[in-house]
Amino acid sequence: VMEVHAEPFERPKSTKTTSRYMRQVQKWCEAFANNVIGAYRPSRPSPAVVLELQGVCWEVAEKIARSFMQNVSLISGLREDAKLAIASDVAQLEASLHLLAPKHHFAQPPKWYAELRQFRQVLFLSISDIQTKANELTLDPIVIVHFMLARISNRAVPVTCVPYKALNTSIAKYNRWLGQYPTPRILQRFQTLVEDIRKKLGSGRALSSATLAQANASLDMVRDFLTAAQAAPQAAESVS
Repeated sequence: VMEVHAEPFERPKSTKTTSRYMRQVQKWCEAFANNVIGAYRPSRPSPAVVLELQGVCWEVAEKIARSFMQNVSLISGLREDAKLAIASDVAQLEASLHLLAPKHHFAQPPKWYAELRQFRQVLFLSISDIQTKANELTLDPIVIVHFMLARISNRAVPVTCVPYKALNTSIAKYNRWLGQYPTPRILQRFQTLVEDIRKKLGSGRALSSATLAQANASLDMVRDFLTAAQAAPQAAESVS
């Protein structure tokens, strides 16, 4: 999935091809289904084994879906044709994950199925649109913050706002970091990162007052979202 960061999305509008990284994901899902799930079919496993195998498959499917959303939301400067290509990738990913977690196996589809559909819509939203719809979004707050910070990064802003670049680390290490810590701790780090970016904007290359004001306003939106996202779990705990 991390190969998406090396994907050349500049394609002619008339060309409908599968992204290279998505072809790798598709091949992996097919191999997993054939080699792991298929290995059990001839032996007619007991219901207990089937349930255990299903659980493993569902967990793997969810990890792939969430890794996809976490990585793609980090990409900045996407043109409309690139967004359309990624939207097509979302549909193909959903079809591949169906091999591991068929929808008919669930009384109610898992949350990440709905999140993938919503992710495709958020691809086309501006940072202000994302903030406006924040209460309606069920996406992982980490993904939403990725989207918002990636929207700020552009040619007019000399300081990168993409989290793993702003933290001066590799995408591989950043993904491991996301997997090591709980969401509240990551959101707290994002809050610090937002203020670090703000300071760099003020002390770095001279920006026009309009550009600096717009960048700070966008950072305010990210800060406000982070504050609300961190308050939400606390409210839920107090209710419970």
